[in-house]
Amino acid sequence: MRAIVAVLLFVTAAHAGLWSLFQEKQAAPDFRGILPSVSYAPFEGSAHPDVDNIPQIEKIRADLKKLSTITRAIRLYSSTGGVELVPPIAAEFGLKVTVGAWIDKNSDRNKREIEAAINLAKRNSNVNGIVVGNETIFRGEQKIDDLVELIKQVKKFRQRSRDDRRNLEHLARQSGTGVLCRFHRRARAALLGKLHLQAGRRSGGGDVPTAA
Repeated sequence: MRAIVAVLLFVTAAHAGLWSLFQEKQAAPDFRGILPSVSYAPFEGSAHPDVDNIPQIEKIRADLKKLSTITRAIRLYSSTGGVELVPPIAAEFGLKVTVGAWIDKNSDRNKREIEAAINLAKRNSNVNGIVVGNETIFRGEQKIDDLVELIKQVKKFRQRSRDDRRNLEHLARQSGTGVLCRFHRRARAALLGKLHLQAGRRSGGGDVPTAA
């Protein structure tokens, strides 16, 4: 048995050595510009969002300060376990953020991830998108149809948010200010309420969509 194991190890090592010897080598490009985007996770080693090992704000701020010198945007793979701290800190350095909802076999955790990702998109104007699932199908943790349904949930929210923004911008133009601004949540709700009230009057009190 030991002889067989020794032979297998020798063959494996020889194969790896030959592959390395004949593999065509290419030099890394001499890139000195700004990257459009980089992936980022504030964890080290075997840290996991479900474990009580939440990254410190100081560490995230130090990381993003460095990254802001080489990129304009970052992509996250999850939205809980401390990762939710990233978007507001990224905004301090002018970084756009694509948030992620980590999807696996744990349905409760999946729900938390999606809710957290949506909330981050609501509360942080520098969030430019949501990625639902990362290699989830590859890992065999979700069926394609099930993952599609989760993606549809998030897309429905994103469409509703775009519609609300268009309504707010239209109302701002109608008000004669000529300025499209970022609204505080209370101001946003008040303006949407006004818009819905106006729509109700014009339609004679018919069905009026409610604010999201």
